Amino acid sequence: MRTRRKSVSTNNGDNLRSLHVVILGQDGVGKSALTVRLLTKRFIGEYDRTLESAYRHIFEYDAEQVPLDVLDTAGRNTKRKLEICAESSDIFVVLYSITDRKSFVEASRIGKLIRRTTNVSNTGMLLVGTKTDLEHLREVKRREGENLARQMNCGFYEISISESSTDTMNMFADALKKYLEAHPGALDPHAGLSPSLAASGSRGSSNSLAGKEKLPKTPLSIMNGIRTTFGRRKSIPFI
Repeated sequence: MRTRRKSVSTNNGDNLRSLHVVILGQDGVGKSALTVRLLTKRFIGEYDRTLESAYRHIFEYDAEQVPLDVLDTAGRNTKRKLEICAESSDIFVVLYSITDRKSFVEASRIGKLIRRTTNVSNTGMLLVGTKTDLEHLREVKRREGENLARQMNCGFYEISISESSTDTMNMFADALKKYLEAHPGALDPHAGLSPSLAASGSRGSSNSLAGKEKLPKTPLSIMNGIRTTFGRRKSIPFI
């Protein structure tokens, strides 16, 4: 099985609290491709769709260093799984393919469930239409994506992950800038709970990535994994 490389930085960004980012969507919309673009700027087109991975990464733009813990999800997006993701993340990136209407319906379900589950801000969630390089196969119009983003009260982007890294990097730079402007203390290592964690009633410091913080045990071990260990594991289905 292919091994995924983990991006771990030792620069000054390690002194900051990391933002917890979860990549969600139907399998096949480009979650892993987007994650690899973000981490390495490279494009790889094929992945094991049963594999979930957590990565630590320093995103740099405009002389800013933003530590990220990125969870690339896989498998069924059950209600229980999404609820656990909602309790443990700062920024939700919800993907759909513009060439697949079913993935758009799934993105709508995911986004609306997150809204019902947590008080995430409008800068804490992105709706992203992928595969714009396949315009001739488009099934979801841009205005439909814009309308759904308004319903979800979140940012909206359409990108091509495969053509170049530009769309991906510009999207994250824009989204992180807006998030940090709306949450000026988000990277403070002594800051309190993220909005999502505060809404869930969970307790514990959000600045530790070395297994020091105590997290509630959950059957979805990947959510502990994003804060303690960075690696690969099979997706865990929930009924």
